[in-house]
Amino acid sequence: MTGRAKAVIGFVMGDDKVLATGPIERTKAAERVTAVAEEANAEATERKAAAEASDQIRSVERMRADAEKKERRRKEQIARETRREQDQIEAEALVEKAAVETAAQEAERVIDATDATANAEAGGELFVAEAEEIAAEESRAEAEALERVQRGSGTDRMS
Repeated sequence: MTGRAKAVIGFVMGDDKVLATGPIERTKAAERVTAVAEEANAEATERKAAAEASDQIRSVERMRADAEKKERRRKEQIARETRREQDQIEAEALVEKAAVETAAQEAERVIDATDATANAEAGGELFVAEAEEIAAEESRAEAEALERVQRGSGTDRMS
């Protein structure tokens, strides 16, 4: 506005110097308007870039949080599977231990039965040996009695 006013005043007054400053003032004003517009445009672009950067940061943070969540779930799954495998191994070990203990108990029963059989057989043999010994003693006693009887009969004949 100042440039136009100076141009009009210079024209009306016939002052070429004032008239010449009118367009210069208009050019300066246009440059100032352009500069302000460019600055406003730059600020808007900067705000837009900042908003996009902020959106990208939030997006990256969400992706990171999702990745961490997936990683936690994966580790928990691995831990559960490991516990299951350990439980299975422990159960199998208990079954094997029970089988070994059962086999050992069965072996002890067999050994006990064998010992009992051997003892019974030995006892039976001992009984038979004792019976034979008693029979032998009885036979000896009979033989001695017969011998005495025969000696006694033989002495009666001699007298």
